[in-house]
Amino acid sequence: MSASLSFEASALRPDPRMATPEGRTVCHQKLDAYIARSQQNAAHVIARILAEQPRDRFVPSAGMVFSPDLRLTLPEGPVALHQHALDQAAERAGMKLGFFHELAGRGDWGRELAAHNLTTLFAHSTNRYLVREAGGQVRAVLSDSYRRIDSRPTLEALIGAAEEFGAVIADGAHADTRVSLKIIKDEPIEVFPNEWMVFGLDYSNSDFGDGAHELSAFLLRLWCLNGAVTAKEVRRVHLGRRYADGYSEETLRKDADTLASATRDEVRTLLAPAATERLIETVRRANRGQVTPDQVDEFTKPRLTKTEADQVAAKFSSADIIELPAGQTPWRLSNAISWLAKHTENPRRRIELERVAGEAL
Repeated sequence: MSASLSFEASALRPDPRMATPEGRTVCHQKLDAYIARSQQNAAHVIARILAEQPRDRFVPSAGMVFSPDLRLTLPEGPVALHQHALDQAAERAGMKLGFFHELAGRGDWGRELAAHNLTTLFAHSTNRYLVREAGGQVRAVLSDSYRRIDSRPTLEALIGAAEEFGAVIADGAHADTRVSLKIIKDEPIEVFPNEWMVFGLDYSNSDFGDGAHELSAFLLRLWCLNGAVTAKEVRRVHLGRRYADGYSEETLRKDADTLASATRDEVRTLLAPAATERLIETVRRANRGQVTPDQVDEFTKPRLTKTEADQVAAKFSSADIIELPAGQTPWRLSNAISWLAKHTENPRRRIELERVAGEAL
């Protein structure tokens, strides 16, 4: 078992009341406990979004100068780079990431050589870059046409539209370069006998080029609180018309308001009864299918690390019918991946694994 995974064995013991006529009441109790426990995560994510507004500057290639310790030298002095930003810089300079990581990992002389290579490559370019700082470090090195949008109006639209449906923000995850929020309708549904779920949406966004602004359907299995994010319903990538530092704040604000309005419309679509019915049918169809061990390997190996794939395969093939639904089905495979996501400490990887679980459906 990976060191990044941890869980209590007692969590594997079933609640016998789930298979009784009062199962719906038990599901409500489980859901209430989950929300009470997880809303602190959501509150933390929202607070970070509201407080951590990026600082932007446009830097010409000649100004992309790196110190021997791989910090970016700006007019006021060297600034630390997040690994994500450093990887972006290497890719924009034309370096292969594998080579860059190997070089930078060889001690002081390796980092110094990597910094020299980066500075030299940028010096022979005529491009300009958007350097985005937050929390005292550079977290992104982006194209100067990257669409700079204030996330706060979108967040307000998301919360407001959810409230129209009586939905609640139930959970969230915040990595340095990516955030996710879960919004659910507090209405347990028995999708098939003794299989209770709630449905809602997942909001994911990065202000640092680490994924698009996405709204996706989300389901939570109440037996064990495995969650999966299904195929993306909307994709608003941070690309568009070419932006320059001369654009007014009013122009940027109008663009943010436009995206917020689109988000509000998509939230209403995803929380409508028709969207829930589509997702219920997807789950039922996945529960009718059959998956062989070879097909499990074929699905997981391109999407997961070897350790992750081995853990999912072992869980899928186990006798566990508590944390996973019974049967050798795509629904069970999705839950095996969701189980892995639930016990993965790295928030960025957890977000990714929830989406892989959705793909399995």
